[in-house]
Amino acid sequence: MSDPDTPPAADAIELLLRHHWPRAAQEVAAVAGLQGRLDPTARQQLDPRIAACAETAVTGQHEVLGIAHGSIVSTLQLTPLAAEEEMRAAFSQAVRWIEIETSSQCNRRCTYCPNAEFDRISSNDFLDATLYTRILHDLSSIDYDGELVLVGTNEIFMHPRNLDYIAAARQELPACRIKLFSNGDYLNRAHLDQLVTLGVDSLVVTFHPAAGKPYDEREVRARAGRFAERLGITLRLSSAQPKRHLYFSAQLGRLHLTAGLQNFAISGHSWAGAVGETGEIRRSAPCTYPIRQFVLNHDADIFMCCFPVKERTQLNLRTGAIAGNMKDFPSIFHAYASTRLLGWRRALLTNGEKPEPCLRCAGHAGIDESQFRDLARRASRLLQWEQQAAP
Repeated sequence: MSDPDTPPAADAIELLLRHHWPRAAQEVAAVAGLQGRLDPTARQQLDPRIAACAETAVTGQHEVLGIAHGSIVSTLQLTPLAAEEEMRAAFSQAVRWIEIETSSQCNRRCTYCPNAEFDRISSNDFLDATLYTRILHDLSSIDYDGELVLVGTNEIFMHPRNLDYIAAARQELPACRIKLFSNGDYLNRAHLDQLVTLGVDSLVVTFHPAAGKPYDEREVRARAGRFAERLGITLRLSSAQPKRHLYFSAQLGRLHLTAGLQNFAISGHSWAGAVGETGEIRRSAPCTYPIRQFVLNHDADIFMCCFPVKERTQLNLRTGAIAGNMKDFPSIFHAYASTRLLGWRRALLTNGEKPEPCLRCAGHAGIDESQFRDLARRASRLLQWEQQAAP
C-alpha cells in the first residue's frame, strides 16, 4: 500500500489501527522500517498493537489503497455498498471536509464568483433546520472529527440565524473543526466574541475588491488596517507572495482568524469551468475530492465536490454534478454511498481525461492531486478486474 501524501508513518499506522486495518498497518510499518521512516523504538511499541488489532466484518472484505490527506481510501469508497455498516465505514474513514451552505444570500457580485451571473442578492432561503438536525445526528453517531465548513456562495453574517446552525453543530459534534468564510462586510466585534463562545475554530475573511477591480496589494494592506481597527484586534502578517496573495492573522482564544486576499486572476479557480476563461485545460490529473468531501447547498442538493457552481444549472444537471438531494436519503451515509457519487469517485480517481464538468476544472490540478497517480493506478486495476469479473 502506498501513501499518496506521505504522512508520518506512525500517524498513518495510528489511523489504520483506529479503523481496524491491521494488514495495511503492518504493510506501512514494514515499508517505513526499510526506508528508515519509522524509529525502531516506535516500531517496537506499534508491533504489539498491530498484532492485537482485529479486522471487522467490513474491513476483512475490503482493501486499503492509500491515505490521502488524512482519509483512508479503500475499496469501500469504490464499490457498490448494500449494508449500512459498510456505508458508515466508507464515510467515516474518508470524509474529512463537509461543506454545508446554511443560507443563500450574498451582498456582493464579484466577477470571479458565480454570483455575478446568479441572483443571490434579492432574497434569502435557509437550509431546512429539521434536515440539518438529522445530518448532525448522523455525524454525531460516528463522532465526526473532521472539518465542518459552513460556506457556500453566500455571506454567513448577513443573517443572525446562521449562528444557530453553528451552535447546533458545536453541541452535536464537539470534536469537529468548524470553519467559516466571510467577506467581512457585516462582521463586527460582537460576532467575533460569539464565534469564540460557540467554539468556532477558523474564520477566513476575504477582502474582495469592487467588481472588476484588479488585485492591489496596497489596497489589501489598507483594508486590513481598517478592518483591524473596526474590530479592535491586532493583525499580523502571516503569508505574502508578491502579485499572488497577502494574508494576515489573529488568534482569539480557540478562533484562528485569517484575513486578506489572493489574486483570483492568477490563483483562483473557474468553478469547474463555469466562470471565467479556462484556456486549453483538459484535466487528466486524479482527483480525490469526491472521496474526501461531502457538499450540500441551501436547497440540500448534493454536489460531487466543492468546485461546481452551487446552482441547478443545465451543466450541473446534465453532467450529474448534482448527485441528488439529501431529503431523498435516509442518512448522510446512504447519500455518500449513492450510485451517482460512487460514479464520480470512480471517474475522477483515474489518470485519464476527466468528464464534464471536471474536464475544465483547474482546482488543485498539478498541485495536490497529481501526487495521487499511483493511487489512481491501484484503483483502476481494481475496477478493471471488477469489470472483467462481472457477469
